[in-house]
Amino acid sequence: MSKMKYDGTASQRPSLHLEWNNLRELAENRLKELLGRDIIARNDRWENYHWGFNISDTPLTKDDMEKLFDVLGADDFDRDSNDFGEYPIMEINQGLAEKLLAGDLPFKMHSSLADEEGAWFFGPMESQRVKILVYYPATDLTPECLSFVTDDKTTKDDIFDAFDEALLIVDENEEDNRLTRRDNLIEIIEDKTGCKAVCTTFDYEGEIQ
Repeated sequence: MSKMKYDGTASQRPSLHLEWNNLRELAENRLKELLGRDIIARNDRWENYHWGFNISDTPLTKDDMEKLFDVLGADDFDRDSNDFGEYPIMEINQGLAEKLLAGDLPFKMHSSLADEEGAWFFGPMESQRVKILVYYPATDLTPECLSFVTDDKTTKDDIFDAFDEALLIVDENEEDNRLTRRDNLIEIIEDKTGCKAVCTTFDYEGEIQ
């Protein structure tokens, strides 16, 4: 049995781009809702991809920041990177800014990054589809495509590594029946990765049968 691998991943990850004006408006509305007063939030971007809000025109008190920490569910990193023990507080960094705007997004936010026009927001990676084309040189057997759907614990490289290991094991068993070899191969990969496989057969013109 021989194989040819190709990356057939199709990422299913929600994303949304918001321009700076939209970010500022959303932040100011949310801050007013939480703190009960108008806050001027100016967009701040540094090192190309990091962003946040400069609030030096209407800085926050210690009580303001503590309220934001509590309401937004800030973690230790958020607290350490936004409150240096000096008051009033003049800026809101990216981590806390993400939490501030999370409720306005149509999906659960995983991460964000800035560009010249605004910021991209990304949801969690739901799945990837990884395809491995198996073919049989010097035979008239038709190629087969093994398709695996990964989760957040398994990458395409994990699938490919498991395939290589499974191929060695199957070859060592010296099973003559092609279908049995194929089924054994799939079973080993599924056991190693926890990802289920779907097998599709192609004809010689590349059409799915």
